[in-house]
Order: sequence, then structure tokens, then C-alpha cells
Amino acid sequence: METKYILFSVLFFISTMAVFAQENVEVTVAPKEMSQGTQMAFTVFIPESSPKMVEKQWKNFINERSIFEFATKGTSQTFEKAFIGISNIFSKEKKSFTKNSLKVEKIGDELVVRNVIHEELTSNHIDVFATIAGTKEGVYLNSFLKFSDSIFIDKTNISEDVLSSIQNYVRVFGVETYRKVVEEQIVVENKELNRQEGILKNLEKKNKSLHNGIGRYEAEIDEFHSNINMIGTDLQRIEEQILGRKKSLQQINRNSLEYDSIKDDIKESESERKRRLKDVKRQKNKIKRNQTKIRDSNSDIRGNEKEQEFQREKINMQEMRVSNFESKLANIK
Repeated sequence: METKYILFSVLFFISTMAVFAQENVEVTVAPKEMSQGTQMAFTVFIPESSPKMVEKQWKNFINERSIFEFATKGTSQTFEKAFIGISNIFSKEKKSFTKNSLKVEKIGDELVVRNVIHEELTSNHIDVFATIAGTKEGVYLNSFLKFSDSIFIDKTNISEDVLSSIQNYVRVFGVETYRKVVEEQIVVENKELNRQEGILKNLEKKNKSLHNGIGRYEAEIDEFHSNINMIGTDLQRIEEQILGRKKSLQQINRNSLEYDSIKDDIKESESERKRRLKDVKRQKNKIKRNQTKIRDSNSDIRGNEKEQEFQREKINMQEMRVSNFESKLANIK
């Protein structure tokens, strides 16, 4: 048990350290290859994610979170004049977006959104390209933005303010996606916690059942002893009957019918005595069997209590693990 506990503790320590050995969500801006040559990419790395998940999240994000909406939450005014958002209509009165769902096409290895326009700011359309590359540690998403009828956006044709806004937009995608990853991890860890708690509950039920079983065995032993006492009383009566009849035989003529009748009674009483002695033996065997069951149950209880102790340690450690993942989630900014 101690070796098992030490091994589990070591494995838990390693897994807990892995929770905190994570990369920060950052956005880099650098030229990268894509279907239309080498263009400036806004790249974000989402740790521990899968390409399938990132693709799904990108499709949702690009529809739900307008680049224009995100940029105007900051201090940039240049962006409002120089760039467009992923939205179709911007209401000046309500300061909110109403837009149709954007179609995200998968062309080869690229996710493409074409001819996005913000009618109140510019008549220019924009295409958004994205590539996804998975690694053992996580997924890289590279996004490229191009005016539909002209050139790709890069550091030479936008201001620092606009560049920063785009970087922040892509970073928010990375942060929200990474949070989604960790949220799913927390769900998994909570399921494991519930499973471990269920194991403990089953152990406690088993222990209660063992104690109840011992109570039944002890009650049966008391009943068997009572049966033995009752049989002993019967045996005493039978012995007295046999003794009395044997004395009677001494006073009766051996050739008489009465003599034969008394002998038959004695034989019947001796047969009954034999049956009752067998009953005593059976009752004693039952007592021995129940005593063995009680010893076995007590042994199982001791083992069960050690398992419960070990299981509670596992639960405590799993609770710590859930807490660590929750802290990990809270620290994603």
C-alpha cells in the first residue's frame, strides 16, 4: 500500500507540474508562406489545443467578434478611418453590430472569408485567410488580411495603431480559444474527481455491508447457540427416557409383549438421540463457518479502510488538480 501511495504521489506531482508548464498566448507578426506567396501573417500559438478545435473556434470567432468592434474598444481612432471590420452594418444610434453570418470556406489548407465589407466606413472589401498548423505542444494559427481588389495588409501600408489593433484581435482569439481548452480540461478533471468520489462511496458502502454482515453472522451464532441449548434440553429428556425404560425392562418378563414394546421404544429414543446429536454437530459447524466469515470480514474491513484512506488521498490530490486547472484558467489573460 505504501509503495502504491508513493508511486501515485510521484505521478500526481509530475502531472501537476505539467499543468503549470504552459506557454503564454502571444501574437507575432512576420512574413509566412501561404497560397498567394509570402505575406505578413499575424500568428498566435494556442497551447494544448488541436487543429480541429482551433478551426471550429476560428469560424465561430470571426463571425461573433468583429475586428472593427474589437479595435474601437481601445483608443484607436485611426482604425475607424483606415480599416474595416468583419461586420456588415454598424448602427451609429445603437453602437452595435447587426451582421449576416460570414461564410468560412476551406480551400486546401486555408480557411478563407471573402468580400467582407463595413458599409459605413469604406467601400473596400477584405478577404481573411488563415492556416492552421498542429504540433505536439499545441496549434499555430496564421491569419492574413487582404483588400479584395488590391494588396495584403502589412507593416508598410497600415499604421502602428491599426497593426496593434489587429494583433490584439488575433490575441483575443488565442486567449479565448486557450481558455476553451482549459475549460474542457477542467470538465475532464471534474469528471475524474466525481469518479474518484464514486469509488470512495462504493468502498464506504462495501464497508457498511461488511459490518452489517458481521452483525448478521453474530446474530446467527447466537441463534445456533440457542438451538444447541434447546437440543441439549431435548437430549437430557431423551436420556432420562432411555434410562427409565431400561430400568423397566429389568422388571418385565423377557418373553412378554410389553418387553418387546419397551425395547422398541428404547431403540426409537436412541435413534432420536442420534439425530439430535447430529443436529448439535451441524449447529457447531455453522458456528465455525460464521466465525470464519467474521474473521474474513474483519480482514476485508481493515483492507477496505486502508483503501478508503488511499482513496481520500487521491480525492484530495484530484481536488488540488482541479484547483490548479481553475487557477490556470484564471491566469489566462
